[in-house]
Amino acid sequence: LYAIAFGVVAWFVFWITLILALAQFVVVAVNGRENEELRTFTRNLIQYLWELLAFIGFVQDEQPFPIGPFPKQS
Repeated sequence: LYAIAFGVVAWFVFWITLILALAQFVVVAVNGRENEELRTFTRNLIQYLWELLAFIGFVQDEQPFPIGPFPKQS
């Protein structure tokens, strides 16, 4: 049951990641450089998506956020 719920969350996270990638593209087109905060958040979101898919695919047993901690990368 958790896998189904996390699958729905992963679907939303995937689309949010694509929207953020498009936003980053616009920022680069306008400013000529990346927004570091957006880049860091997108990297964390991609890590979260990987954790969701790893849990759904039985690659890892640890449950992702909101049961486990949200991933943080620098």
